[in-house]
Amino acid sequence: MTQQELDAQLREWKPALNNEILYKLKEHQVEAINFLWKKVVLSTDKTRGCIIAHTMGLGKTLTTIAFIQRFIKENKVKKKEIYKTSVG
Repeated sequence: MTQQELDAQLREWKPALNNEILYKLKEHQVEAINFLWKKVVLSTDKTRGCIIAHTMGLGKTLTTIAFIQRFIKENKVKKKEIYKTSVG
């Protein structure tokens, strides 16, 4: 992932992530969040999920918190859009 790709990804996530978390993410963490998103959210398999297994100190906790924060905020947006559409 180039620095431009990393910056573009972080700009895309800005509405969903707290700034304190957003600007602490490193390239490998952004890639891990994308991996989680594909395996947990976008997967159409019956068995969704994955395991993140890095060595100690590489930021698994921050990666997981960022993923959960993005997941919650993006689902709130989708629920509002669905509600607006169904109510009229």
